[in-house]
Amino acid sequence: MNIPFIDLNAQYLSIKNEIDAAISRVVSKGNFILGPEVKAFEEEMSSYLGINYAVGVASGTDALHLALLACGVITGYGAVVNKAKVKPGQSCVVIGVGGVGLNAIQGASISGAYPVIAVDMLDNKLEAAKEFGATHVVNGSKDDPVEKVKELTGGYGADYVIITVGVTPAIAQAIAMLARQGTAVIVGLATTNLEVFPMDIIDFEKVITASFMGTTNLSQDIPKLVALYQAGILKLDELITAHYPLDEINDAIDAVTKGAALRNIITFT
Repeated sequence: MNIPFIDLNAQYLSIKNEIDAAISRVVSKGNFILGPEVKAFEEEMSSYLGINYAVGVASGTDALHLALLACGVITGYGAVVNKAKVKPGQSCVVIGVGGVGLNAIQGASISGAYPVIAVDMLDNKLEAAKEFGATHVVNGSKDDPVEKVKELTGGYGADYVIITVGVTPAIAQAIAMLARQGTAVIVGLATTNLEVFPMDIIDFEKVITASFMGTTNLSQDIPKLVALYQAGILKLDELITAHYPLDEINDAIDAVTKGAALRNIITFT
């Protein structure tokens, strides 16, 4: 795939002075932004970047880890914990174990799900999924994922399937993987029509729902995730593959697109 050049460096520099001025107008205490200051920060930044929320975090929290929480972690983790509300002992499948999917995996693992099944087309991603809590892996390029999931769940199918890839056929696969009264949670931004057999959904009382940005309440969930990381429960360091300066951002994107990276950190210095 050819990655079009995105000159984010120029875009960033064009508003850097305005951003710096906005931040300087916000009263902060160390690294912890409180009360009215949060609202002031939100209002200032939204005029430049479209940011809808600002969240206070404990002083001393590493900015590198907070950057990971902005999308990938909350989207994957939240789809399992906030939307699906997976309980201990329930089976959970995650289709697509990139940056979002790996966090869905660890959300399922932290919730006590079993089995936690990762489905992907790349062996290196599946190996990473094991590190994040997958108990079983399925390579969809080698095996029929629907049949393998049923085999791994004793023939019943999965209680929950989280679809993190934006590919419509994966949603159809997810529905086929479900057990009776199972739930498919669509996370990936698929843009083509979905065709399913209604009687399969009706007969087995299957549920199809979706989660956007992990159904997250930022003011509550971000501090919880930081606490889980600090307690050694939530993996964040393991998500970082490499660090790139801003002028190499396209190389970082290319590495992720090719499946060679989990998450890359862009440094704005």
